[in-house]
Amino acid sequence: MSGPFSSGKWPSFYQTRTNEIAAVQGLTIVFGTMAPIPYHDVFASGSAPDFTTYGGTWSVSSGVYSDTSGGSGDKSVAGGATWRDYTIQADVQIQSSSGNAGLIAHVSNPGVGTDTLEGYYIGVSGRGNLVLGDEHDGYTALDSAAITGGVPVNTWIHITAQLNGCTITASAQPSGASTVTSFSYTDSNCNHMNGQIGVRTFNTNAKWRHIAVTEGGAASTSYTPYWAPFDSGSSSGWITYGGNWSIASGVYTDSNVGYGDKSVVSSSNSGNLTVQSDVQMNSMGSGANAGIILGVSNPSVGPDAYNGFFLGAGASDLIFGSENGSWTFLTQTPYESNLSNGEWVHVTAQAINCVFALAVQPLTQQYGYIQTFTDPGCTTTGDVGVREYDTSAGWQNFITTPN
Repeated sequence: MSGPFSSGKWPSFYQTRTNEIAAVQGLTIVFGTMAPIPYHDVFASGSAPDFTTYGGTWSVSSGVYSDTSGGSGDKSVAGGATWRDYTIQADVQIQSSSGNAGLIAHVSNPGVGTDTLEGYYIGVSGRGNLVLGDEHDGYTALDSAAITGGVPVNTWIHITAQLNGCTITASAQPSGASTVTSFSYTDSNCNHMNGQIGVRTFNTNAKWRHIAVTEGGAASTSYTPYWAPFDSGSSSGWITYGGNWSIASGVYTDSNVGYGDKSVVSSSNSGNLTVQSDVQMNSMGSGANAGIILGVSNPSVGPDAYNGFFLGAGASDLIFGSENGSWTFLTQTPYESNLSNGEWVHVTAQAINCVFALAVQPLTQQYGYIQTFTDPGCTTTGDVGVREYDTSAGWQNFITTPN
């Protein structure tokens, strides 16, 4: 079977972190002090317990990780040394036009100092560029592209870096912009094949939020990453089917306690993709769940009125099923403890050749729940979106990336 997952057992990227898994209960994995991929930060807890800093003045507030030293090459590192092909993405904000800030990937040997690490740097500069560089106790520029509209200070820019073998695909999208700037670069030296992830700044104060890592880099450039415009107060391109929808403070909310209310946005994906979002249930009925949909076609008003797949966070379990005018339950994973009303969770669905990797992680906790499922002959080509059942709900940081 092609793709990064193995049939009949946990995917290899989970197995590489077995020494850090606190407990395995059936098909429920409870992450330990450092989660395997898929990974999401826990800045919503008010701390960054899985990050190690090298220089800088770091703090966490309201889900945002900040370095206020304005230093030269401050960095903070997390993740696994054996992580190989993966996609890392986050929102970054620079606060001085003279500097740059962004992400680091395939990191090894980090230390205090401007270029004291080995790995790749993917960042945005106050000069208005998306940049890629090789860090090896010195900096070598590899590629760059001008970002449409520039890089205004104090504005969130969504950065995605997909590492696949020796090829790095980078993209950037300013908040409120519909244009994505991207490029792919193949490193002929192939200096950094695996390593940790992190953030880095140079000559500016900077902020980061929503750091997420998923398995696999881009196998295709047929479509670019998508970041929903909710952060800028817009739902441009989204079509609703039932519900009462609004946006405030970057959260897309359906205030109706409906049964299958959904909102869908067009996607040109090739079928192999990752869909992620933060999800919040605000009024839980007995069968309440809310989450993301993918491979969507023929949507209309009604509980099961579309074709596609649904990954939902229920009050007590992860729920996955398919829709074709009616609901087909496929699999579920119980939590150790129920979600609280209003609790935010990060939901991830990755589909590669009809093999699904599914995850639900409470945003304030360093553990999550994962499940794999194979649906031979399925199709995940189609649109993407959000859906709720028997609850009002909110979504933020909705993103899709190709695999």
